[in-house]
Amino acid sequence: MYRFVEYNDDNDGIINKLDECPKVFGVEKNDGCPEVTEIIEIDSDGDSVFDSVDKCPKTLGLPTNNGCPLHDTDNDGIVDVADKCPNTPGIESNNGCPYKAPTPNTSIEGRDTDMNNLSSKILFDSSNYNFKQEAYPVLLEIVQTMKLYPNSVFKIEGHADSTGSYEYNRRLSLNRANSVRNYLIDSEIPAENIITEAFGETKPIASNLLIEGRKLNRRVEVIRVN
Repeated sequence: MYRFVEYNDDNDGIINKLDECPKVFGVEKNDGCPEVTEIIEIDSDGDSVFDSVDKCPKTLGLPTNNGCPLHDTDNDGIVDVADKCPNTPGIESNNGCPYKAPTPNTSIEGRDTDMNNLSSKILFDSSNYNFKQEAYPVLLEIVQTMKLYPNSVFKIEGHADSTGSYEYNRRLSLNRANSVRNYLIDSEIPAENIITEAFGETKPIASNLLIEGRKLNRRVEVIRVN
């Protein structure tokens, strides 16, 4: 006489042949598998960081900052890590620092002027006509000054150091002048108020024998001509 033995390896009362999880203690309603308790995670502030791990669960923040926002001490909308004046409200185009608007008395006519001295800070890398990031606050000031004189004509002079051929440097200096001209036009300075001229390497303001001198020679100058 044969005797059939029904095995129940996990001792949950459900024989192996009917148990979907024969090695794990389970319940009959789950066909022998453990009962699953659904955990519902909540994200109260909607920043994709669940409240259970969010250190600022009621404030929209960044996943990379444990769900908290980056600090903005002066509340100017520019976080401290990107704000060069973190304790003083400023503007984004001036790296978080305040902008002092020019007055109609600003000296701008001629070569030795406030505006042209300011434009000397618009510098370029070697063989490049895209002005550097630090030039944007300077260009902003120039734009605001030019808008005080809507009927005036301004000349943008492009310059280069002596690296490369004469003709190459002339074209490069023209591209630098046009780069600034395009920025001014995009900033709502009328195109008819701007002229450009390229001088290449012919008007250095420092020695081209020195690295620092060549850096200063890769420049533009902005001059009011009438």
